[in-house]
Amino acid sequence: MTQHSLQTEPLLLTVKQAMGELQVGRSKFYRLVKYEGLPLIRSGRWVRVSRDALKCWIEKQYS
Repeated sequence: MTQHSLQTEPLLLTVKQAMGELQVGRSKFYRLVKYEGLPLIRSGRWVRVSRDALKCWIEKQYS
């Protein structure tokens, strides 16, 4: 087993992590937020993406 498989995945992703999951750049990521409804959680300057919400959003895009 690898160390990664022993750890649980985080519930919230940073923008950089979410960009990596989607394999898109920063500009494309924020276009998806603005025009395609990709959900963000914001608190002041703190921005995260829920892993579950990201999975649901992807499923909606392809159903």
